[in-house]
Amino acid sequence: MAKKRVEIEALLRWAYREELPKEQARGGAIATGFRAGWGGVSKFGDYLTIIDEAGLNQWGVVPIAGAESAPHPDAVAIAAAVAALDDLELGLPEDWSPFSDLGDMGVLGEAAVAATVDRLTVRDADGARRLRTPPSRLIFKFAIMGGCPVWQADKPEARLVRGANGRPKWFVRKMITTSVSDTPYEVEADGYSQTAKRPVAGAYQKRYLDPCPVDAGVARGEYEIWRFAMDVLTDDLRETLSEHEVLASPRVIRPWEGDIRLPRVLPDLTWSCVVAAVKRRGRGRAQKTA
Repeated sequence: MAKKRVEIEALLRWAYREELPKEQARGGAIATGFRAGWGGVSKFGDYLTIIDEAGLNQWGVVPIAGAESAPHPDAVAIAAAVAALDDLELGLPEDWSPFSDLGDMGVLGEAAVAATVDRLTVRDADGARRLRTPPSRLIFKFAIMGGCPVWQADKPEARLVRGANGRPKWFVRKMITTSVSDTPYEVEADGYSQTAKRPVAGAYQKRYLDPCPVDAGVARGEYEIWRFAMDVLTDDLRETLSEHEVLASPRVIRPWEGDIRLPRVLPDLTWSCVVAAVKRRGRGRAQKTA
């Protein structure tokens, strides 16, 4: 029998919305009040933090009450491959930036990249950065919800910090001591003299980016992780499924970098992921370099 050819995103939606909900919850409990796959999204809080929720089956979705068949074997194989994504070791390279299309933002841009990296990653016991959100959770979320992480961003402008009166504020660094300790430390203070009606010696102004690009940077980082994870799934499932032939996602890796036309062929995985160097733990797979 010829296999049905399906793009990876459509295949994931089919598995998580239609097939995996056919398996009942542990203990036979049935959750009511949700559409089939949608309830699984409710176990994610801010930044996809998993919350323990009763009524979900082992695949993390709300079962269909009275389902007359088990999930399709291909759907079960897909769910297993998604879970295996968390065996990937992913880490942001030192020069990674999601703002290449937003122009030169100078030191403010460098600070925005650093804040974005802090939101996307955590440091492990060895001090190395690891992704905060496992790829499997992103795949799960957008298989249920559809679409992809929103990567569009408005170009920010550098603006002066202003006071309540609308005038630019001045700041100055001062060394102070307290009654608790004689050791001086530096603080930032008001740098404008109300008596002299002018900035004090050494005063400076500060700027900020409007709109702040950090949220967009986090979404773009998650888009890269999600998009690369689909390439890994396409690769892993190509010889695994019995009735489906998985086709690569037509989405580009970094659509904000100019060419948003959709490619017709699967990118070479040795270069497609600019997010991270990748290797699988314990599966004998060769390392793939960003």
